[in-house]
Amino acid sequence: MNIIQDTYEKMSTLVEAGDTEGARRLLLERFAALPEELQGRILALSFFDALEEEAVAVAVRNEVTNLGLDALRALELIKTELDTETQG
Repeated sequence: MNIIQDTYEKMSTLVEAGDTEGARRLLLERFAALPEELQGRILALSFFDALEEEAVAVAVRNEVTNLGLDALRALELIKTELDTETQG
């Protein structure tokens, strides 16, 4: 059995058992033994996954910031209304 097939079968068994962390560890242990072309494709996949996660995180941060700004604007309007009421 070659390294690719053996790695695939063992990782599949781990994933099917719900042990994705074990599958990740197995991949890390065997990574250097895999063909360079496959290593490159795995790295590219990992890179794009990380890039997508970062884009989601940035979008969430932007949304939270916008919600905070909206709350501050509402607070300013309320304060202005209170000031108007106390003056009037």
